[in-house]
Amino acid sequence: DESVSSGEQIGLVGMSGGVKGSTLHFEVRYGENLFSKVINPELWLAPLPDEDGQALGALAGRVVDAQGNYLKVENIVLERLAGPGMPAMDQLYLKTYAEKRLMGISPIGETFGVGSLPAGEYQITFLLNGVHQRVVKIEPGKLTLVTFQL
Repeated sequence: DESVSSGEQIGLVGMSGGVKGSTLHFEVRYGENLFSKVINPELWLAPLPDEDGQALGALAGRVVDAQGNYLKVENIVLERLAGPGMPAMDQLYLKTYAEKRLMGISPIGETFGVGSLPAGEYQITFLLNGVHQRVVKIEPGKLTLVTFQL
C-alpha cells in the first residue's frame, strides 16, 4: 500500500510493453498485486468538484440473469434528467466491461461504471431481451450501485 500526494509524479509516458505509441497506463488492483485483480480505477478515485465546487458522484452497475450470472450489454444509455416532462440534460453511452474476467470483481461486483457525474436523477436504459429501464439518484461525493436482475 502506498499513498500519493496531490501533484506527486506517479508515472511517465512511454512506449514499453505491448503498446503502440506513447501511453500512460493507470490501473487499480484490489487485494493483491496481480493482473487478475485489476478493477475500474474511476470508481476508486475521490470525485472532483464541478465548476461550482459541488462534488461529483459515480455510478456502478451490474446486469445479471436470474441465476446471478453476469451479462454483457453493448449499449447502455445514461441520461441526466432535468425534471418531469423535460428532455434529458446529458446523455452518456456505456457498455459492460469488454473482458468477462473484469465483471463482478470484489468488492463492488459491478459490470459497468462511470465517474465524474453531476448530482441528480439519471435514467438508465438498455435493450437485452426487451427494454430495461431504471431511474437512479447520483449523490455528490458518493458511489451509487444499481443491479438489474433479468
